[in-house]
Amino acid sequence: MTSAEFGSEGASAQGTLRFGREMSLTREDFFRTLPNAVVGDLSIEGDTARIVDSRGVAEIRFTNPGERRIGALTLPVCTIEFRFTGYGQSDLDAFMERFETRFRRGGG
Repeated sequence: MTSAEFGSEGASAQGTLRFGREMSLTREDFFRTLPNAVVGDLSIEGDTARIVDSRGVAEIRFTNPGERRIGALTLPVCTIEFRFTGYGQSDLDAFMERFETRFRRGGG
């Protein structure tokens, strides 16, 4: 799926919501954690995951892998693009709460 197919950020007339966020993880970390972060029928093709459940269809794409340097520290960085079709606001909130909780990292 290309960036053009994923579309620009915001809501469309077809009830599709698109947005992206920067995260600090590698592709391997992302796809290893993803199955525990979503509920529904998960399929992965290349850098795109598709989740189908009773709420609708969610597509999540891993893009723009790179690194961020902070002094001597180097961190992985990427953009995660989301596209939701058929989700109501409460469904979207529940999906993102679970996603964010599973990807949250603690430090100490």
